Amino acid sequence: MLEIQNDLFKHSGPLSDQQLSIVKNHTSRSLEIPREAGITNNSWLETVAQHHERIDGTGYPSGLESEEICRTGRMLAIANNYVSQVRPRAYRDPVLHQFILKELLQERGKKVDPNLMREFITCLGLYAPGSLVETTNGDTGIVTGYKSRPDEPEVLIIKAKGRTNLLDEPKRIQMDNEQNKIATLLSIADHKSLLDRVGTIWSMRHPAASNSRYIY
Repeated sequence: MLEIQNDLFKHSGPLSDQQLSIVKNHTSRSLEIPREAGITNNSWLETVAQHHERIDGTGYPSGLESEEICRTGRMLAIANNYVSQVRPRAYRDPVLHQFILKELLQERGKKVDPNLMREFITCLGLYAPGSLVETTNGDTGIVTGYKSRPDEPEVLIIKAKGRTNLLDEPKRIQMDNEQNKIATLLSIADHKSLLDRVGTIWSMRHPAASNSRYIY
């Protein structure tokens, strides 16, 4: 897989027979890497071997179904699907967090384990950390994490409604779906200059800002 990774990054059409063969067989090579590193734990190796299996039997390399796939293999399959979409490609921008979760939710019980899917969403939340959002009162903030419910993130308010300048000090607020709610997800690309200014006001950087340092 590693030998064609750069080609796949730029590739936008159907895979060639050779590329498809490498993709289908890369789990075998993936097993060689931990073994060469001295890993012999069967749970680790089984997880790597089964991370492209799907609970409806349409995965590879063995076409395993449901409980035939180890729990960690089913878990890694969800994470692998998410990462493959959230990363940009040469021919497309990264897929938004919410769109990926929507697609994965549609696949629950078919391709992915529904119980593990719920755990995955609970862990990541409905708004990915780093998301730029607008609250119902018009303030602009950055999602920094979750403490409880996946639909109630903690948000760092950086700009008040109607203002062009950043706050003198960012204000951390816990969303609660009552008084403090997220109204909409904002496009980072459309607010790049705002995020670049964050680092000139406070000792922090957003990952999308120029010369970023992720230090929430």
